[in-house]
Formats: sequence, C-alpha cells, structure tokens
Amino acid sequence: MKNSFEVRVGAAVEYGRVVYSDAVLRPAIEFIIAIKQDARISPVHISLYLALLYCQSEQCMNPIYIFSAQVMPLAKISGPATYHRTIRQLHEYGYIKYVPSYYHLLGSLVYFPKKEGAIR
Repeated sequence: MKNSFEVRVGAAVEYGRVVYSDAVLRPAIEFIIAIKQDARISPVHISLYLALLYCQSEQCMNPIYIFSAQVMPLAKISGPATYHRTIRQLHEYGYIKYVPSYYHLLGSLVYFPKKEGAIR
C-alpha cells in the first residue's frame, strides 16, 4: 500500500498566488516520512527544516546561504541558542549538511540531499 504522503505528490499545489511544484514539496514529504520513527526530532526541528526548505525555494539553489536572523522568524524560534543547537542536530542526524560561517557578513551554507530518498 502506498504511503498517504506519496499519493498527494505529483501535481502542483496552489497556495494563495504561489504554486508549489513536486520539486518543492518532495523534500518536505521525504523529511516527514524519514522522521516518523526518529524519536530525536522535536517540533523545533521540523519547524527549522521547513523554514530552510522555504529559503531554498526562494533561492532556487543547493547549497543555500542563510543567516540566523533570516531563518529564526520563519521557524518561530526566538532564542539563538535554540536555533544553533537545532541546526547542529539536524546536521548531526544527517538531514542536512551545515557549514557554519563565523564571518558575520557571509551566510552559513546548508546543503540538502540531492537524490530522492537520500535523507539519512
């Protein structure tokens, strides 16, 4: 039997005036499927990952350059310690590759898995 998430993928989804294609939705759905059995993942991880995917959809590239001040409001994270801990954990768990920038004018790099099913 197909997973219920997989059945919904394949057509574009319209949200307001923005149309999200399969290429944008697939990483989010693959992430949700991957975390079903991962007890380490909390709502903060999910929120941050989806905010990162949103940034990727805006930049249309992999890797993306991000600043914590840009991503934290999208993910509804107010504390810098929570943000840094969560993004580091997503990297350690294998959901993203995070390359921090210690230079305040250059954003940190976030890589997403390139192949389908490459998460973890």
